[in-house]
Amino acid sequence: MVPAGHTRFEVRNGWEGFVGDETARTCTCRSWQLSGVPCQHAIAVIYLLHREPDEYVSRWYKKDLFVATYNHYIQGMNEMGQWPSTDYQKPLPPIKRRMPGRPQHKRRRDATEDDGKNRKRVSRMGQLNHCKLCGTTGHNQRSCPTNEKVSVESSSNVDTRAASVRGGKLPTRGGKAASARGG
Repeated sequence: MVPAGHTRFEVRNGWEGFVGDETARTCTCRSWQLSGVPCQHAIAVIYLLHREPDEYVSRWYKKDLFVATYNHYIQGMNEMGQWPSTDYQKPLPPIKRRMPGRPQHKRRRDATEDDGKNRKRVSRMGQLNHCKLCGTTGHNQRSCPTNEKVSVESSSNVDTRAASVRGGKLPTRGGKAASARGG
């Protein structure tokens, strides 16, 4: 601690230095101003001055102010069923308005909920692949050696047949509706 005047001080902690004022109850770490309780730098100075840190705590934390705040009597209330009925109309909920922009389809998740982006996929390590076409293990339907020959032959037959039916044009996406629109 280095005195910097009558009520000012500088507390060094390694390379960090904090300047405080005892009478203004401030410190450059701002903890004393924000909480109302002396920070560690101010407490070091208070102990060097042989004073009690309780004297420097904000008055909002004192017991006498707490008692003065809550000394009034709080009136009790009857159950809602015993309240007197009125002739006034019951309050209605606010009118729902359609908000501008695209409507939201997914529900808004709470901040504590998992959004699914951080989930890891379960690996398929150790699983055996079974082909649906030939029934053997070691490959699936997509990489089946018997399927490659069939798919090449069938796809070439379909394309030539479709081209001959439509006068040389391949089928378009959308079917009849697309051709009616001019697509």
